[in-house]
Amino acid sequence: MVLTSRNAPDSITGFNQQSYNWQGSMSFQHELRPGLSVNVGYFRTWYGNFIATDNLAVTPADYTEYCVTAPTDNRLGAVSGERICGLYDLNPNKFGLVDNLITQQSHYGDRSEIYNGVDINMNARFLQGGQVAGGMSIGRTTTENCGVVDTPSTRFCKVTPPWSSGTQVKFLVVYPLPWDLQTSVIYQNFSGIPTGGDTVLTNAAIAPSLGRNLSGCAPGVAACNQTRTELLIAPLSRYEPRVQQVDLRFSKSFLLSGVRAKGNIDLANLLNTGNVLAVTERYGPAWLNVLQTIGGRMIKFSTQIDF
Repeated sequence: MVLTSRNAPDSITGFNQQSYNWQGSMSFQHELRPGLSVNVGYFRTWYGNFIATDNLAVTPADYTEYCVTAPTDNRLGAVSGERICGLYDLNPNKFGLVDNLITQQSHYGDRSEIYNGVDINMNARFLQGGQVAGGMSIGRTTTENCGVVDTPSTRFCKVTPPWSSGTQVKFLVVYPLPWDLQTSVIYQNFSGIPTGGDTVLTNAAIAPSLGRNLSGCAPGVAACNQTRTELLIAPLSRYEPRVQQVDLRFSKSFLLSGVRAKGNIDLANLLNTGNVLAVTERYGPAWLNVLQTIGGRMIKFSTQIDF
């Protein structure tokens, strides 16, 4: 057996050489008036000591850049019909050579992954037994990995999603009704799913810019079915419309011969929203076609018996 990968000592031994994460938080709680309190918190998580795999058999100089023209489609925004460069293919004389060294990412440049978030929550009582709880959560994770290990490509190496993508609003209202009835309402508002777009590039589309066939093509063969898959749209830059969902519950308790029973009627997705949960991300005739949506309005009956 020929081993094609090995670990550098700094990837498996040494003080503070293993991957880690730090978490820090700070929160304040205050009663604004009797029956109303607010909690505000800040949270941060960051990661370090990332591991990289370096193929020592190749260097960034062993790659050749090529460009392609993006499809003309208004839905692609600024990239529509534009020339996309910064794409690379390994030179044929180095194709298939593997001598992987697993070592610290810091040898090739900084890499980071940092989450910052703020939570604002409230809890209140009103009238005779009513309660309101909920609030807003705002946060996002920024990643950066622009160090060059083998390929010189740094396209989309830093991803900073918009704050709106990590913003959620949730509230729960509970209120007792006459005749031992109780009602509760849950309201949720959160970001829609991210939608991307990638495309499969054929050798015929790449070769004119590259000046040769892709390195995976057999030497001396005119026809080659090798392809490359490349992103047209930056990751986490586009999202479906925000989701708003309301769920409603009615409950009533009974006491019969020492046995307590509770009946529930649940109305899920009361507004009958049809937000998208999954789409086709491969560019083509089916691009952005809906694959899955939130389930429609639903009514459910249930019983809980305690004895």
